[in-house]
Amino acid sequence: MSEMFTEIDWVGGILFTGGTTAFLMAVSWGGVQYEWKSYQTLVPLILGPFLVAVSLIWVTRFAKNPFIRLDIYSWSSLAAFVCAMLQGFLVSR
Repeated sequence: MSEMFTEIDWVGGILFTGGTTAFLMAVSWGGVQYEWKSYQTLVPLILGPFLVAVSLIWVTRFAKNPFIRLDIYSWSSLAAFVCAMLQGFLVSR
């Protein structure tokens, strides 16, 4: 049982989860709870994508059993994500 927990990529998972949480908190706080220019919004807005980038570097370089396999992503999945994101921007306006 303890071997199973040592196989988990805790560092990558915590970095990725913390980064996405910080970014989403900043996006939800901006303009509602705090101004967009305030440090309460800007710090997590900048720190979030940085932590996600660090987690991706960790996954590709150092993790023995990464929490996410990057080979499942392709150009077609990236194109679908960009189209869905653009659709969300267009519909919200």
